[in-house]
Amino acid sequence: AMQEANEVAQALGVTLDEGVIAKHIEFTLQTGCVKTSMWQDLEHHRTTEIAAMNGYIVGQGLAHGVKTPVNSLLTDMIRLAEEGEYVGCREG
Repeated sequence: AMQEANEVAQALGVTLDEGVIAKHIEFTLQTGCVKTSMWQDLEHHRTTEIAAMNGYIVGQGLAHGVKTPVNSLLTDMIRLAEEGEYVGCREG
């Protein structure tokens, strides 16, 4: 998803610092287990920020000819979860 965002940014003329994705992943791994705001929104049956984040990447990708399959899938899955559809892994 982050690589797709980087590719969309480049298509828009935005250059991100080299290694920004690796730095973000490293930070996330060091932070440990956290409950994201999107997760909390789903738990409380609120609309998430998926459209403003991943949905925006998808839309800009379409507008600029950049494929964004991971962001498209994430956006669709979260929208289903917002509608009450189960999208996680089932135990057993």
